Amino acid sequence: MNESQLRIAICDDNASDRKNIRSLCDDFFSSQNIDTLYSEYSTGSAILEEKEKIDLLFLDIELGDMNGIYIMKELEKGNNVWKIIFTTGHDRFMPDAFGSRTLGFLVKPVNPSQLGRYLSLFQKELLLLAQPAISLPKHRSVSLTDILYIESSGSYFYLTLASDSEKITCSGSIKNFIKSLNTNIIVCVRKGSYVNLYHVVSNTDHSVTLSNGETKPITATYYDDFKDQLMLFIRNYKR
Repeated sequence: MNESQLRIAICDDNASDRKNIRSLCDDFFSSQNIDTLYSEYSTGSAILEEKEKIDLLFLDIELGDMNGIYIMKELEKGNNVWKIIFTTGHDRFMPDAFGSRTLGFLVKPVNPSQLGRYLSLFQKELLLLAQPAISLPKHRSVSLTDILYIESSGSYFYLTLASDSEKITCSGSIKNFIKSLNTNIIVCVRKGSYVNLYHVVSNTDHSVTLSNGETKPITATYYDDFKDQLMLFIRNYKR
């Protein structure tokens, strides 16, 4: 596979639905001059057996051989599928369909306008993911989107990663490190504690919940700036 191609997978036991989704995606990505490679699957077991990397998976919830929610949970154990858009004939499944890789939910027949909004969101997240890797001690590098939060302790600071919950220890000034990132998506929530807006699931006036389920306190001193940066992030990447 050409590394510059986006790989789009469609898992649905209805051939007509697969054809429709592929056609709509092809119209969108062709208009953006984005090269895509499509793969189609008619069973859940087939997508679970796939070893190739998949950038975006359209996953039917009501497959003949297994439930799409189960498939999502199995896929979340690995790293070969990046984003998932669920499709189904019934919206009653929506509350169960959201996981760490869920981009959205479409009720069949798929509305082209709604699909276009999700594909635009997917494209924006790709741009964010494409930012240069961050160099760390011992020649380690991580992607900006893999950072969950950063916290300081004395003359050290610690990066916690989303991919494996690993905590990386770094020496020096946390403020200088944050400044060197040259990004607005790593935001301070209290003294010496920064969260990645990419992983913010919800927030209140006093706390922030991240994609791994952890909750971080936010103090009044930093709340207004956090709120402003979060809204800017939503406008730029999440709408």
